[in-house]
Amino acid sequence: EAKVLVSIIAAASITNAEVNITAGADTTVNKTLSELNLTSLKYAKVSVSENVSANVTNAFLRFDYNETELTNTNISEDTLAAYRYNSTNNKWEKLNSTIMGWVLDAGVNTTLNYVFANVTNFSDYGVGGLLENGKPCTSNNNSCGSGNCAQGFSNNNRWCAPAGGCANDGTTYANGATTCNGNNL
Repeated sequence: EAKVLVSIIAAASITNAEVNITAGADTTVNKTLSELNLTSLKYAKVSVSENVSANVTNAFLRFDYNETELTNTNISEDTLAAYRYNSTNNKWEKLNSTIMGWVLDAGVNTTLNYVFANVTNFSDYGVGGLLENGKPCTSNNNSCGSGNCAQGFSNNNRWCAPAGGCANDGTTYANGATTCNGNNL
């Protein structure tokens, strides 16, 4: 279940307003967050009628998640973020209030388990993150929160490991360890 809350603040009273929200585990566009080496958690498409868009002061988007969702997707909570699909250049972009004037704020509340965005635009949004240590990865280091996708000892698997550390079969070993899973480094 993709629980998404959208609160819209308008500068004036609006009649005949239309707000459509499509939320779920799948995106409504032809590209996923995996193009950024991210694992997706949930997506939402938010569209509004012109009379709403013309009077919006801001819209607060809140994507709730729980620990089970993070466990099932192997996402490191520390790497969660909100993204928007830019249909002009056909790519996902991380929401950033410093460089995107229509993004007032964006972040994660890890205590109450939600990702948020305070925006003045409506679009396709996604929430995703990088893999946590001890989880299987491909040879691309960018998919791991630590930036280290280490070769397992069987040479058949790779695992996200602490930066400069190692991992094998889901077990991580700290940076500076002299052995990893009983083998000398």
